[in-house]
Amino acid sequence: MRRCLRLPGVLALLLGGVECLSAQDAPPIVVADTAAIHHVGEVVTVEGPIANVHVGAHRKTTFLNFRFRYPDHSFSAWIPDSVVGAFPGLATLEGRVVRVTGKVWMQDDKWPAITLLRPQDLEELPGEATTR
Repeated sequence: MRRCLRLPGVLALLLGGVECLSAQDAPPIVVADTAAIHHVGEVVTVEGPIANVHVGAHRKTTFLNFRFRYPDHSFSAWIPDSVVGAFPGLATLEGRVVRVTGKVWMQDDKWPAITLLRPQDLEELPGEATTR
């Protein structure tokens, strides 16, 4: 989907009159970890406190569990072992607030999750989490 904006006066002359933006140009919306379940299938940025960082059996996956520890968590960020090395300092995220960006999917048909493949899709926010 493309949206075109008509630019006024001198700005229109300088920039050619019309500025078109595609849906891909817009940044993802930011939602709370507790609201991610309402955005399955969408690319969003999920923000919330990390309750624990869990390395799965046989080191095949790493989970960032939001708000509460597994299995009571509200949301997970899943990092495959093949890329976990690109995410240094994951253990230090416990008790911190982060944002993760990606497409929301359902883990085991129970919990919303995002798969993280790129470090730039994980952002630690300043301050400590107030909810654990």
